[in-house]
Order: sequence, then structure tokens, then C-alpha cells
Amino acid sequence: MAWSTPDLSDITQVLKGLIETAVGNSALQHANNIKVLCDSPDTARNTDSHCHLNIYLLHVGRDPFWRNTPVQGPRPQLNSAQPLSLNLSYLLTAWCDKDFALEQRAMSIALQTIHAHPIVTQTLLAAESLTQWLPKGEFVVSIEADTIEEMSRLWQAFTVPMRLSALIRVGVVFIDPLTPIGPPAIPPSTTNISIEPTPAEPPLPAPPNPPLLIGGFGLQSAPLAPDADATENLVVSQRLEH
Repeated sequence: MAWSTPDLSDITQVLKGLIETAVGNSALQHANNIKVLCDSPDTARNTDSHCHLNIYLLHVGRDPFWRNTPVQGPRPQLNSAQPLSLNLSYLLTAWCDKDFALEQRAMSIALQTIHAHPIVTQTLLAAESLTQWLPKGEFVVSIEADTIEEMSRLWQAFTVPMRLSALIRVGVVFIDPLTPIGPPAIPPSTTNISIEPTPAEPPLPAPPNPPLLIGGFGLQSAPLAPDADATENLVVSQRLEH
């Protein structure tokens, strides 16, 4: 089964953690004055002494290639039992009030980090101590090739002037299904056969004595086991013949 997460903010926390680690390990001048945020661009510009490097989840879209996810479990599942596949679009911005060099330096660190880790794997998350946000799974991070016209139309939706920015794409991210999928049934390893015994049939009753037959000049009967009645009948028959 594909991995999934119950919260989109877990992915944002992972990206923020990767950029914060890169900023902390950077040897560039004044890199310690860069502050990583995840706020909207119109609220992430509070005047202070820090350079604001902001990564904001801007858009969520359905991934077209994972729209029909593989069937999970022993039989086809309902739509609510399948994970939701999404592509996330982040707006990465850098802002420093009166220091353009630090602003561009912060953007350089962030872009270098994303370019160096195109696939966020479990090995990377463990090395960066970020498995608390994503204990399983992996995703791809890339820098979108957007034109200045496309970015200009995007910034028109905000109430602040356009600043240094880039679009970051993250995919594919799976959201937990509403109905959890049960584990498939374990195939049997042994087979037990039980046979019900057939009840014994009762013995057949002995046939009754057949009726006497009249033959010749006397009474005759079918041969029977010798008993008192049969002997008497035989004597009577012999006397009649004589």
C-alpha cells in the first residue's frame, strides 16, 4: 500500500526543517540572521532585524497519474477507502527590509537545499531528525520553471508588492483514507477434513413363514427349518398320499 499522512502540515514541517538545517550549516556571511517561516507572504514581513525566508503552501491539486490508485486489499474498495493523491505547490520567498544581499543569500541557500535533495527519503529524514513529521514514505521536491509573467499574475493576488520568489512543487503526497483498509486475509497453511460417521442400519427382520401351497394330492409347503409344526405337516401329507 502506498504511504499516506493524515496532515498536510507534516510535509510543510519537513521542508521547513530541511531549510533550517541548511541555514544553520551554511558558511555564508550573516546566514545566522536568516529566519525560516511558513506564513503567508503578506504577513511574513514584520519589520525586525532578521531576513525572512518563507515557504508557504499556496496550492493543492489532484495528481492526474495517481487518480485511479491500485486496488488495496482482497477486493475492490470504495473511494473513501483509497488514499488521496495530491501535488503541493509552495511559494518560496525571501525578504529583508534594506539588505538585498542577505535576501538573495537566503534564497540561494534554500534553492541549493532543494536542488541537492530532489527526493526526500526516510534516510534523509532520519539524518535530519525529521521522522517525527513523516515516519514513513517519501516524496519528490522540484523547482518549477515559471516565467515572470506567470509570477506577476500570482503576486497580483496578494496585497503586498512582488518580491524575490520561486515556486516549489512537492509530489506525490497521499492523504489517509477516511475508511481504513483492513489487512488482507492470511491464506490457509493447513486443511482439516471432518467426516461425519454414517449411522449403522438396523438389521432386517426375519421373513415370515410362507403360506402353505397345494400341490398334487396333498398340502405341500416350502422347505423350512425343521421344527415341530413342519414335522407334523409332513406326516399328514404322507398319510394322505397312501
